[in-house]
Amino acid sequence: MEEGILLSDFSQIIAISGVETAVLSDLEGTLLDSKNENDSEAIAAVTAFGINILNEMGSELGIGGNRQFLIKSSSKTSMTFLREEGVITISASSAKSAIVKNKISAIIDI
Repeated sequence: MEEGILLSDFSQIIAISGVETAVLSDLEGTLLDSKNENDSEAIAAVTAFGINILNEMGSELGIGGNRQFLIKSSSKTSMTFLREEGVITISASSAKSAIVKNKISAIIDI
């Protein structure tokens, strides 16, 4: 896929009702775009690093690469999705996270 497709996916995702913040980075953690996130560069770096580590763990465990991870508290959920061209991280209220994830899965293959 091309970076243009990644940016198109990101534009569709940030338009989803319930997405509070969003960060788009390349696979190395360089910030490409963001929405409503004050610390976008740090989020981009940490989530790209995290998904790459989880991807390695999955490969070492023989279960394959990890394409997403979710961190959930009682009030907020962060979802990170690995794409061929980059990493998309969003946050949503935990109450809306299942609906948001379903809408994202209609946009990207997760």
